[in-house]
Amino acid sequence: MFKATLFRWVKNIRYSFPFQLLLLHIKKNALLLSIWLILFAILMGALAPGFGVQKQFLLPEYLGTFGALAYFISGVATGGFFSAFHLYSYILHGYRFSFIHTLKNPFRIFVINNSIIPLCFILIYIVKSIDLAMREEMVSFSAALGYSFVWVIGIVVFQVVVLAYFLLRGRKLKTHLSDLENSATEDIQRAKETRLEKWRVGSYLTDRLKWQLARPSEHYSKEMLDRILHKHQLSAWRFEVFLIISFLLLGAISHLPSLALPTAASLLLLFTLLLVFLSVLHHRLKGWYFVILIMGIVFLEIAYEKLDWFQFESRAFGLDYNSRPTYDENTFRIASRDEVENSRIVWQATLENWKAKNVTSGDSLPKLVILNVSGGGSRSAYWVMKSFMQADSLCYGKLFDHTVLMTGASGGMLGAAFLHELKADELDGKIDGYRKEKYCEQIATDFLNPILASFTLNDWFIRYKHAYENNNSYFQDRGFTFERALANATEGRLDKRMKSLEPNERSAKVPTLIFSPTIVNDGRRMLISSMPLAFLRRPNSLANFTPNTTENIEFSEIFRNNNWQNTSLLSVLRMNATFPYILPSVSLPTVPSIQCMDAGLRDNFGTKTTIEFIRFFEEWISKNTSGVVILSIHDLPKGSDLGDGSPSLLREWTLPVGSVYGNLTRTQDFNFDEQLALLAEKYAVPIDLVTFELQQGKQWEVSLSWHLTTKEKFYIKEALDLPKMKSQTQRLQQLINR
Repeated sequence: MFKATLFRWVKNIRYSFPFQLLLLHIKKNALLLSIWLILFAILMGALAPGFGVQKQFLLPEYLGTFGALAYFISGVATGGFFSAFHLYSYILHGYRFSFIHTLKNPFRIFVINNSIIPLCFILIYIVKSIDLAMREEMVSFSAALGYSFVWVIGIVVFQVVVLAYFLLRGRKLKTHLSDLENSATEDIQRAKETRLEKWRVGSYLTDRLKWQLARPSEHYSKEMLDRILHKHQLSAWRFEVFLIISFLLLGAISHLPSLALPTAASLLLLFTLLLVFLSVLHHRLKGWYFVILIMGIVFLEIAYEKLDWFQFESRAFGLDYNSRPTYDENTFRIASRDEVENSRIVWQATLENWKAKNVTSGDSLPKLVILNVSGGGSRSAYWVMKSFMQADSLCYGKLFDHTVLMTGASGGMLGAAFLHELKADELDGKIDGYRKEKYCEQIATDFLNPILASFTLNDWFIRYKHAYENNNSYFQDRGFTFERALANATEGRLDKRMKSLEPNERSAKVPTLIFSPTIVNDGRRMLISSMPLAFLRRPNSLANFTPNTTENIEFSEIFRNNNWQNTSLLSVLRMNATFPYILPSVSLPTVPSIQCMDAGLRDNFGTKTTIEFIRFFEEWISKNTSGVVILSIHDLPKGSDLGDGSPSLLREWTLPVGSVYGNLTRTQDFNFDEQLALLAEKYAVPIDLVTFELQQGKQWEVSLSWHLTTKEKFYIKEALDLPKMKSQTQRLQQLINR
């Protein structure tokens, strides 16, 4: 008896409409399944955990605020994705289940029975979101639960809108249902029988969530069923076209701050648009849709290669693109003696100004400080500002005065540049002090939302918005959006041109900034500064080894006829911090065109530039200073992370490639430590290295991202009081005050 009952239950579940739809997705919907796997991997923290993807997805922020409104917007976007999932499934596979077209509201029944995966998503989201909100944003359980409830309300709102649309459309189809009833050719009692076909359905959930036997459709006219299916699919297609038009309209105003949607909303909108676009194509092209899709991709590739108007360059704002110098062997040449000497004269005048500022009658010679900062997104920018401000305070303001050069990569240089401009404003009397918490909070502003919103609404589809200056046009892509967000967050202090940095840097009022983004095309470094850098392109000092070319390209030299001094500092900062795919690489006006991205690919700490600077100015430094202090601020500790060492087949496959990428910055660190040791041994200049490391571990981890949670900011503040940090700070005090 029990065995028979169990068999009947298993059979009922197996042939239920929800289970059959689940099997259909597994067997037929590879694209949908891939998207769902990505989303579930995000929820579980299995996708790029070091980049904080799970936190950004489950802890939404809107206009810089974590709260109910952000959750509601994310919920609406989630509801939109669920609707796209149902529409895509219905348009592609609705014909397989003809019994639903004998019902009054076929799409609504389809949605209810197609909701196993969405319901699992909702359940996991709520559990994980509550847990993360309590741990990372430090809110109470009741508040976290309330936010999740608001998120569910957002889903319901969008679903109600979609179902209401189909309800209204369904009323217009009632006449077809009447015709369908009149076309019956067999007894209606067959509704109680189990239909035998490829996708067998014995029962389904009604709109009142009750089980109902599936109604057989063999006794209905096939032409009538096909006509009703076409009518419903046409309604779905019209709704999807409306969604696509809405996306285009949103793209036209995507620059507005109010459209900097939460990360989860942007990602789900991207998936929604993809599904809607593909289902619209499938509805119109039927069996030809895959062939036409492949042909379209091939056409785009050819058009992008052959047609200039089809290419989208992410440009450095302010730089003149109307003339294009040739990028060839002449560009790579080493600097001439006159060029090197001219750069020496300019820099030595600046160094004399620096000395005059730091030496008074009877004082001993000062320490010359060079600041090296690592890449690392917002965590590095925030850590650089917090640690430098604290150290400068403990040194009674002498640290900034003694610093002559700031260089490094990515987020670290965002923090350094902001410190640079804040100090200038302090000296000019525009602010009463630069060491304020509000400035650290400004650099920790969420930049990820506007970047992803721009990518979703503008970049990947149609880029038709431009900004104009001096007969040059610049695409308003996600790179441009990032620059504007950075300008707004810092109250316009970084919204300057390179020429505006020169007076303060030449007079040594503030340290000189040197940026070194990597040229993607050949791996060289593009050196950018308001000061001449020909000494970094000089011949090697080895008598038997003097190459004709150099790895360093000087921005002011190659673009001397392109109004380089008008280049936006924001664009230079972005160029120096372009993480692959998150921000577009910056195209520069050369023939052939070159692209620049993150300086960390070649020198994640700025040590290479620092070593060359010390080597070139060794004589002046030895006569006019008591030595060099290299203050290196890292967003990660130098210690090795060997993982748990547990065996894994996937680990064995990915280890050769993954270890190279994962150890890229660590390898640079080892090499530069060795070079510094050799430099200290060879030259008479005393060199001291002070390192501020952001200590991290399994229980103390800050993600590599353009977004920081409340808990991550708290971690960074707490790291200032760790023993190793205190020890290094005290050592720095002793060196500066000696």
